[in-house]
Amino acid sequence: MTDPIRKLRRLGSAWLMVMILASTGLASEDSPWQQPLPKQCPHLYGWTDTCNVYVLKDGESAILIDLGDGTVLSHLGEIGVTKVDWVLLTHHHREQCQGFPRLTDGRVKTAAPAAEQALFERPATFRKMKPSLGDPFTVYGASYVRPPVEPISIGRRLPPQDKVAWRGYRLRCLETPGNSPGSMTYLLEVG
Repeated sequence: MTDPIRKLRRLGSAWLMVMILASTGLASEDSPWQQPLPKQCPHLYGWTDTCNVYVLKDGESAILIDLGDGTVLSHLGEIGVTKVDWVLLTHHHREQCQGFPRLTDGRVKTAAPAAEQALFERPATFRKMKPSLGDPFTVYGASYVRPPVEPISIGRRLPPQDKVAWRGYRLRCLETPGNSPGSMTYLLEVG
């Protein structure tokens, strides 16, 4: 059993794995908003566009986990959100963060896995037409890098096991490589 899986099992039922929820396909015909765990966490919402975006709200403020194509920003009012405090990015792939230019409030804080900070902030550096076996950003000679089109400034680098505290909530940062080598899962403590 790998270390991340062992760590997840040790955390027990008091933790929710937000990234595992990302694979559940939350959208329905009735509403684009879904609440994956309404009893355990009534303030957690899911939005699906180029990826699954999670919104954790407290009053009129929210923290977003990933951003997708940014359409979520136009619909936050439907769940009573008027202000985004943070965007936590799980990994650098373009479909997770391509809506970043739609964030017009310059006060929104951004955090991402420390291992992928350069991929967000200097994306053009990593785009190669012909990757080689020796390139550190390839797997068997194929590039796994799909960085954003424009640079995204990362205000907070999140190392594994770091904690993000926000308005009484606590999210633990777990290193979960696979989708990209620096991918991170955020575990939300409830109860």
